[in-house]
Amino acid sequence: MCFPQRDSGIRCPRVPIRPAEAAAGAGPRGHAADWETGIRAISDRWSPGPGAFRVLLALAVVVSHLSALDVGLPAVMVFFMLSGYWVAAIHEDLRREFRAGPQALTIFWASRGLRIFLPFAAAWLLVALLFAWSGHALPRDHRGLFLLGLATHGQDLLSISWSLDIELQFYLLAPPLCWALRRHPAWLGVLSPALFWAGLQLQAMGIVTVAAFAIPFLCGGALWRWRAGLLRLCPPAVGAASVALFLAAGLGTWAMPSLQPLLYKGRPDPIPVELFGMLWTLLLAPFLLRNLQRRSGRLDRHLGNYSYSLYLVHFALFVVLRDTPLAAMPGFKPLAAAAGLLAGLAFYLLVDRPCERLRARAVAGLRSWAAAGPPPGPAPPS
Repeated sequence: MCFPQRDSGIRCPRVPIRPAEAAAGAGPRGHAADWETGIRAISDRWSPGPGAFRVLLALAVVVSHLSALDVGLPAVMVFFMLSGYWVAAIHEDLRREFRAGPQALTIFWASRGLRIFLPFAAAWLLVALLFAWSGHALPRDHRGLFLLGLATHGQDLLSISWSLDIELQFYLLAPPLCWALRRHPAWLGVLSPALFWAGLQLQAMGIVTVAAFAIPFLCGGALWRWRAGLLRLCPPAVGAASVALFLAAGLGTWAMPSLQPLLYKGRPDPIPVELFGMLWTLLLAPFLLRNLQRRSGRLDRHLGNYSYSLYLVHFALFVVLRDTPLAAMPGFKPLAAAAGLLAGLAFYLLVDRPCERLRARAVAGLRSWAAAGPPPGPAPPS
């Protein structure tokens, strides 16, 4: 999935931390200072950048599609949490820039929607051509090309696009959710379980909506909303401990026969696997908060953007390769994984980057239109 550079889309730039927030994120003083400095140095050396981390999440999805391990869904839940964080940041930036005027909504929806849709539509057309050439079945109709509703009707040519439908639904609902998060943050404790319950009821009726995945999105928004105070509570040692706790919870789940099916496909799940994925990945929240404060270099930004291309094209390629003589080779899965990585890179360079330039020009045009409009009103309250 994609997660914007500041004006990009499921990718974004690092939000600058104000001096007070930086002080809040500074390590402890006194006797613990040396220990904390050592932990911070280890974290800076070995922790992946925000973009590299998104590649690791995309690789978890690749592994899930090449094995019996069901680790792709938890990775998507982390993507949703990252999206909640960055969408809250982007929406607030636009709200302040245009003083809460309608231009902010127009630019927000256009920028986010195009970032998701343009590469998706290009991947859909390329995979349709690939399937037609290789003799693979195409969906009954082309509703899936329009994304919204795809998670419900299931006409998913790419086999991974359900999450993009959920993401697009979140973009549509983000403005009122961000308003609630800004003006009535106490509502979050009621809003998250209420939306999740409503989503489960709709899902029982065969309608899949973003409400069923509200918890990671709103958790990401909360991390951004309260990042200054949370950084004070989450020094690097806490971020590292959250990763250790996440891994320990995964190993514990695997070690318990009654819970082990949650990590494998094709076995009856003791609890809804989506709920397990959401709760499991919430353990990573302190690490994500620390990781998102790291400044991305040019390579790290490319890696983060590349993760969306890899996510889009890898599974369709696996489907085609499984029906070739290569599938009988002993090393087929590593070969397929390498082919998926290369296909993702080719798509990123030849398709995603031109799509991003087209999106950037469209957003620049909208900004020019907004600047030529009536003068904005008074600055919105914080």
